[in-house]
Amino acid sequence: MHKIKPSKQMIRAVAILEATKGLAVLLTGFGALTFLHHNIQQLAEQLVSNLHLNPAKHYPRIFLDAAAHTTDKYLLLFALLAIAYA
Repeated sequence: MHKIKPSKQMIRAVAILEATKGLAVLLTGFGALTFLHHNIQQLAEQLVSNLHLNPAKHYPRIFLDAAAHTTDKYLLLFALLAIAYA
């Protein structure tokens, strides 16, 4: 069986991909912190309204229900997990 030796370009490409993923998760975690002490449900309703979505439809309803159950504790936990992952 032949082993494929990865080239420097392949290793660099994978490293860039992983760094980009880590940065995206890190930014998402810090982004979650910006919503602490805000009315998430109201923000979600405004977003659905601004996008001209029907809040009674399936996916907007799932989004609005999730926003209604989001607490500061959950946001903080999400942010900490994102930072730990990154």
